[in-house]
Amino acid sequence: MNNKFIKFSATILAILAVSAVFPLFRDKMNNGSDKKTENVSVNMSGFTKETVSKIVIKKGNDEKVLSFKDNKWFVGENEADEEKINQLFKDFADLKIKEMASNNEENWGKFEVTKDSGHQLTITQDGKDNTFFIGKTGPSLNDFFIRKEGIKNVYLANGELKNKMAWENEKWKKTAEEKK
Repeated sequence: MNNKFIKFSATILAILAVSAVFPLFRDKMNNGSDKKTENVSVNMSGFTKETVSKIVIKKGNDEKVLSFKDNKWFVGENEADEEKINQLFKDFADLKIKEMASNNEENWGKFEVTKDSGHQLTITQDGKDNTFFIGKTGPSLNDFFIRKEGIKNVYLANGELKNKMAWENEKWKKTAEEKK
């Protein structure tokens, strides 16, 4: 073999090795952040105080209704704490989808994302209802499973949203000190 052939072969081998390793290296550097999660069915970043008129949180017979009327948010007939409402909308925007957990309806019960398990969150935006099922807690802090009604996919998500689902009406109300 001549020297030119060996150099050429080594160059081709080096290019192939870099091509094979580069995607793995890129994912490690980005920590997987370039995954396409913005198109998932549970993207809640579009729900804003300006466009949402009602939020219903339901589990079993327990139902909390947050509604916007007369330029104020209410929980039932009582005025709601504006800071807590602001934080709820921030939680919608900050919700991070980590991965798809399942796309099989038979697994919904395992993740507690059915009508009979978990929390049912209905957000009315521009007159249209969007219902999500907030399921059981996931493997890490603030992880939980979520699915949108009419969609088979169940996602592992991360954020503060699940914590607020269990709040009683009293916790959403504006306190006497805030009314002054």
